[in-house]
Amino acid sequence: MECAKNAGIKKLVYAASSSCYGIPDEFPTKETAEIRPQYPYALTKRLGEETVLHWGQVYGLPVITLRLFNVYGTRSRTSGTYGAVFGVFLAQKLAGKPFTVVGTGEQTRDFTYVTDVADAFYTAAMSDIVNETFNVGSGGT
Repeated sequence: MECAKNAGIKKLVYAASSSCYGIPDEFPTKETAEIRPQYPYALTKRLGEETVLHWGQVYGLPVITLRLFNVYGTRSRTSGTYGAVFGVFLAQKLAGKPFTVVGTGEQTRDFTYVTDVADAFYTAAMSDIVNETFNVGSGGT
């Protein structure tokens, strides 16, 4: 943030995460939903978001944070500790294996295609809106 301030950036768009909501009470989730980070990743993304917004307020930096919901695309990870559920399901489908479902299987996820996320970043960067947070999802489950 210090570098951005010193460089005189036009606008900073931060990649926040919908994980800050924990398991939300309603779908689709609104930006006004309660923040309940349940894991270290969610907490660190939320702290990053708060830092960006704070610098925006204190130093007049033009910032926007975008809370991304389960981004997927053709290069989604298909393995490893941080393999997103979409990538893991894709790998299982391609291998002819059954999907691994944790819990009851009644959970829902809002999946967002990567080009929609790129469009959201571009739109946010080019807009006149500053010091705001927006959810970026498909609205589906």
